[in-house]
Amino acid sequence: MAALADSPLTFEEFSAYMTAALPFLAGSGEPIAVAVSGGGDSMALVSLLKEWAAAHSIPLYALTVDHGLRSESSAEALQVGGILSGWGVPHVTLCWEGEKPHSRIQELARAARYRLIGEFCRSKNIRYLFLAHHADDQMETFFYRLAKGSGIDGLTGMSLCQEFEEEGLTFVRPLLGVTHHRLIATCRERQIKWIEDQSNVSQRFVRGRLRGAREVLEQEGLTVPRILSAMRRFDRIVKFAEQVSETEYKNNLIEEDAKRIVMSLGGLKTLPEEVVLRIFKRVILEIGGKKTYPPRLQDIEALVYRFLSDPEFKGATIGGCIFRPNQNRNHLTILKED
Repeated sequence: MAALADSPLTFEEFSAYMTAALPFLAGSGEPIAVAVSGGGDSMALVSLLKEWAAAHSIPLYALTVDHGLRSESSAEALQVGGILSGWGVPHVTLCWEGEKPHSRIQELARAARYRLIGEFCRSKNIRYLFLAHHADDQMETFFYRLAKGSGIDGLTGMSLCQEFEEEGLTFVRPLLGVTHHRLIATCRERQIKWIEDQSNVSQRFVRGRLRGAREVLEQEGLTVPRILSAMRRFDRIVKFAEQVSETEYKNNLIEEDAKRIVMSLGGLKTLPEEVVLRIFKRVILEIGGKKTYPPRLQDIEALVYRFLSDPEFKGATIGGCIFRPNQNRNHLTILKED
């Protein structure tokens, strides 16, 4: 979606992306949903999505989650509902009931948001949830994950389509290549009212602090286009590493079942550290069964370093798995821990 930095996003650009990314959806008649907070980004998305859905006879639902964390949130949800009702878009407000947490607020609010949305979508047989994450969000995600010690996979950013197995949904983010400025310009051109949520820039939260540092970062050349370019390069590296790791996994596999994987110890020792890391992570997930919460990356890295650097590596236990060399030191067996 290359265009002038502050120009509105046109329907033609949006429609071209939808056709390229989700060609099967246009003729399916399958209902879809869009998360709408009322901010300029999500209001621009629902406006474009409404037009696209109407052109392809796709039922569209707009969903707003009222977390009840701000005194004005209920009134804002009503305002959003009123606007979308005027557009002819079915709108539902989903409320997070009960006592609210005093810590990890954003994390738990996010979990509640997707739980509520997932429950609604299942009731309507909706599989695709559209989100208004955009290029600026990608930049913030990059710095947030970098600060948290993410590996290279995390630095590729959010994906255009992401399976969310817990709720049986696929997240679709059609605006990842579009800046916030363009989306606000879209709202202005289409005369769309939006809500400014001050919590988005609150210094209480990491993303608010990152937004506050935006000007300084850009002065040093860390602009949105440059960060997005770096993320695409990381993505290329990740895809290459995954391809090599898959090949080497098969090349060094000796035996495999639900509780045990046996691999060539000598063969693994000849591989680059990144490839061994990915193979070990894979076998831990398959044997250990910790697909939701795998071991920390630094713990797997420490295991790989020991394995490759210690000629007398005697084994280790991690992520519900036991790594054990055989007596002749030609096989490495990975067993499920009892």
